[in-house]
Amino acid sequence: MTPKRIEIVKDRLDFITLLSKSKEIFRGDNLLKRHKHTDTHSHPYGHFSALRYYLCLTCFDILGQTEEYTDFYSWLNSSSHSKEREVIFKKCENLDFQVYISSVYREYNAIYGVSNSFYRFIHQILSSENQKKLFDSVDIKKQTKVEPKQVEYEPTIKKKVDFMYLVRNSFTHKGKPISSIMGGFHFVGFNEDEPSSYDANGTAMWSHAQVYTEHRQDFVYVYSVIKWPSILIEIIEDTIKNAETEKILE
Repeated sequence: MTPKRIEIVKDRLDFITLLSKSKEIFRGDNLLKRHKHTDTHSHPYGHFSALRYYLCLTCFDILGQTEEYTDFYSWLNSSSHSKEREVIFKKCENLDFQVYISSVYREYNAIYGVSNSFYRFIHQILSSENQKKLFDSVDIKKQTKVEPKQVEYEPTIKKKVDFMYLVRNSFTHKGKPISSIMGGFHFVGFNEDEPSSYDANGTAMWSHAQVYTEHRQDFVYVYSVIKWPSILIEIIEDTIKNAETEKILE
């Protein structure tokens, strides 16, 4: 976690704050669209919400990097990576051509792959306290498919982390926002940036925002997030603060 990467992330968090102040632009009961060809609906708030999630989750990539990111083509042609390439080429030289290519790419990804940086940030850089906050912010329910009925289910940490990576990738590669559009309607009264209520002790209670449904052969998994993106921002800021305080910058 270098000072340069920290500054990049701080700038991104500042942008998220400015973006959040523009929330009302994306709200309106009349902004709901129906798509005739797919018989689906969309609302710009879904993209607004997903963009904030995406910006936060890609901070995980940046802070989890062990090396300065280099795309595969640049890595193949860069003189500064020649020794690194030689080691990998040597390691894969006795393989069939097709296997050789995929193996070289796999070795490259082990060093520069975005997914590695993402998972490294969560599993190796976050404190145990921040890991708990992160994992608790994702709720997964399991239901039967034919006659919807909730069944007892304890989601694994891996399933929650894989879901976070899916949220990131779906917005990046498919243009599909994994988010809730409910905040876009004034009549609903849902605000993902504020607690929905407070208990008798004054503790803030946050609503669950259902954002994704995963269909399997016999079951359906329903994913909700709690306090997103606020909790993601809190975790990132606290991790940076800890790194700067303890001077554990790479």
